[in-house]
Amino acid sequence: MLCQSCLSPLINSLTGAAHSTAPGLERDIASFARHLRAANLSPKTIQTYLEANGQLVRFLAETGLPAAGSRGPWPTGPGL
Repeated sequence: MLCQSCLSPLINSLTGAAHSTAPGLERDIASFARHLRAANLSPKTIQTYLEANGQLVRFLAETGLPAAGSRGPWPTGPGL
């Protein structure tokens, strides 16, 4: 089981980067992890889903896109 205080280091290890710029997103991922555990999913499934969330955090950090709770302004242009 992942506790709230354990989640931040886990996400950092999955993404390879700190994500202190997305505290709302960290909270949402922690909530999602609790939901997955409550759904009694296998530990490997939970790990895979959380790794995908970690990749999202990394993508947002690398591209400068806003994280959870942001209302924009959103980037505009071709392909966005």
